[in-house]
Amino acid sequence: MQKDTVPIGLSEEHLKFYQEFVAIDRVYKELFEHSNDAIFIYDFNGTYITVNQQAIDLLGYSESELLTMTLFDLIPERYHPACQAKLDNLRKGKSSQSHKRHFIHQEGFEIPIELSDVVVHSSNGEPLYILSIARDITVWVLLCQFIFNQ
Repeated sequence: MQKDTVPIGLSEEHLKFYQEFVAIDRVYKELFEHSNDAIFIYDFNGTYITVNQQAIDLLGYSESELLTMTLFDLIPERYHPACQAKLDNLRKGKSSQSHKRHFIHQEGFEIPIELSDVVVHSSNGEPLYILSIARDITVWVLLCQFIFNQ
């Protein structure tokens, strides 16, 4: 385990704040890396900034491959207009409802997913990037098809 480096010259009050910040940062990193869902962070052009291991496993690409792609590379063309509209709305500060889409796996097949998107802002309120959580709903879709075909 990596030992934290504490900045020199911090007052006791600032040291306590710093230690709390480091602890919270660790919690968020653990949530990000150990989530059961795929998590993507991307800019307002749709370019991926970071992804978690579930995203890598879900799509079959390496992390370095995903970080050279945009969300438009991973969704079927039929969704591009709706996806662009959603990006534009998020950029304008409008909230997003969860929605269903498909991702394209590295091998070419489509994966049904449910997406939740949220804009992450800086401390002064500036929009920084979009955090997107994707849940693979393949089993749910197959179960619904089975039930409705009975």
